Amino acid sequence: KISCLDLFHNHGYKRRMKTSLSHILKMVLIGILLTLSALTADAADTWKGQVVSVIDGDTITVKHSDSPKKIRLYGIDAPEKQQPFGQDAYKFIFSKVNMKTVEVKPIKTEQYGRSMAYVYYGKDKNRKCLNEEILKAGLAWHYKDSSKDQNLADLEKEARTKKVGLWAPPIPPWEFRAGKTGGIKELHGNTATKVYHKASCKDYDCDNCTAIFKSNKEAEAAGYRPCGKCKPGK
Repeated sequence: KISCLDLFHNHGYKRRMKTSLSHILKMVLIGILLTLSALTADAADTWKGQVVSVIDGDTITVKHSDSPKKIRLYGIDAPEKQQPFGQDAYKFIFSKVNMKTVEVKPIKTEQYGRSMAYVYYGKDKNRKCLNEEILKAGLAWHYKDSSKDQNLADLEKEARTKKVGLWAPPIPPWEFRAGKTGGIKELHGNTATKVYHKASCKDYDCDNCTAIFKSNKEAEAAGYRPCGKCKPGK
């Protein structure tokens, strides 16, 4: 004989099983939807626009949704304009994409809002990656601090082996900015945060870093405080 208590427990067990299966199915469905959403987001991240200006060898301005958007070429660092080969790098980028439609594939956003991206130009068989092409020309370094892209590293190595472009003598832009060529080491102050940075700091060239100082004393007299990351003056 089956007691009422047995029936009660049996019913409760089945109900719990049904609830568990329902929960599992919901979790699986959510996982599928999240995966599809991520794939769609990746595709949506890539966009096209016209290059309206070339700032230097690794930064361009592209029109996006009727607004200019500053794009830094991901994974590379070109010479500063006043540095040897700086003008060559600028002219190379200008000749390839100025006033042309490019495809922008954002990788990440810098602290101050500038997008770091792969940029593609040309169509079909002539489609090329601007980040790769400037490395092939020997007019930029693979910027290892921000990119682990092995392909970019290999392209830099190939250019070094061929001794094309800036590889004789090579002075990386981060060393140039740090004043290792004998120039005066300027400090850049962020007018928004009132924080100042030394030349080797990754925030040295931020969009708001327009205040220029010759010394820590001058910067602090103007109401600025030293960056806690790069610790200028130490």
